[in-house]
Amino acid sequence: MDFVNICAIIKDMNIENMRIIDNYVGSIICFFLSGIDRMTRGFKRKQGPVREILVMKYFGIGSILLSTPMFRALRQKYPKAKITLITFYSNNEICERLELADEYLFLRRDSFRVFARDLMKLLFEFRKHKFSIAIDMEFFSKFSTIITYLSFARRRVGFYLRNEPRTLLYTNPISFNYYKHVTEVFLALAREVGADTKDMSLPKMNIYNVERDFVGQLFCDHKIEKKKKVIINVNVGEMCIERRWPKENFINLLNLLSKYPDISFLFIGGRDDYNYVRTIIASLSKKDIIINLTGETSLGQLLALFENCDLFITSDSGPLHLAELSDIKTISFFGPETPILYGPKGDNHTMFYKNLYCSPCLNACNVKKAMCGNKRCFEGNNKCLHQISVKEVFDKAKELLGF
Repeated sequence: MDFVNICAIIKDMNIENMRIIDNYVGSIICFFLSGIDRMTRGFKRKQGPVREILVMKYFGIGSILLSTPMFRALRQKYPKAKITLITFYSNNEICERLELADEYLFLRRDSFRVFARDLMKLLFEFRKHKFSIAIDMEFFSKFSTIITYLSFARRRVGFYLRNEPRTLLYTNPISFNYYKHVTEVFLALAREVGADTKDMSLPKMNIYNVERDFVGQLFCDHKIEKKKKVIINVNVGEMCIERRWPKENFINLLNLLSKYPDISFLFIGGRDDYNYVRTIIASLSKKDIIINLTGETSLGQLLALFENCDLFITSDSGPLHLAELSDIKTISFFGPETPILYGPKGDNHTMFYKNLYCSPCLNACNVKKAMCGNKRCFEGNNKCLHQISVKEVFDKAKELLGF
């Protein structure tokens, strides 16, 4: 890797560049810290009462939501302990709305300079704490493991990976079970420190009147109060774009559904999704029944939309898990990931998954990259999703909408 490439990676903190930094730089730091750990094992602090717990989860609002049973177990086991959560700033709204922790430490990734500055503040912040337990919820991140170690917690819990130096930095490494739902996988981390719960339910998040008023006014302005309202999410986030159901499939499906009277489509997504969503809307035959809310809704407004619409059609992504908090019916598409691990629970949810030989291909060992054999399965080659036909989805959508 030459100097120019290194500079480009440092300048742009996108997910792929973060993976490269994590792999190259993280491996060196983990190896160095593991040597220090071996030399200092005899000088560890003695165990005492659990007064402070550190938890880390950087990526995925859906994963943060699905971790609530784990936090519930920690609260029940250690009611007097202070819980601190480290995450990216983009997750601040869901964290504070869920009230998962007593304190939040946020990292921004607007640029490498901003990230480095926040990281230094974070490490200095550790001097104010005396963590008894540190729990790393990330599946493969060496960076997360390093921060776990530098917390100087007496017990450090994370997921075990064979032949990875990062595993040596945990005092309590546990295996990742791909045959359990991720809610149970996260709960296994809490069990390692004596916390457990039988309550696997997701919490109820408050929706404020101003957020319901926003939705009511939106429906009134577009005169769709009495129409069938279908929320569309064609996006999957930056972690793995191969989870997208093909663009042409979404276009064909919506063109078929638009032939029915009294139906409206509401597109959602983040600001970064706007251009991709716009290309799909531009290809639809009836644009007067479309409301593009991409980049325009807050978390609470999105929850209020789910509460008041008839159907949610989505690729495998975070909003699917938010929809679980309401009674809305959903249709979702899985391929690189398995619904066994991340699928929504309950009778309201229909999941399409072809269970091909190469599927699921996302795991901690390949850093959540969609793979076919030893090659990256780029979007367009993701046969697992291409084999989900428009007709079968259309038939199910008609049934759920009562057409």
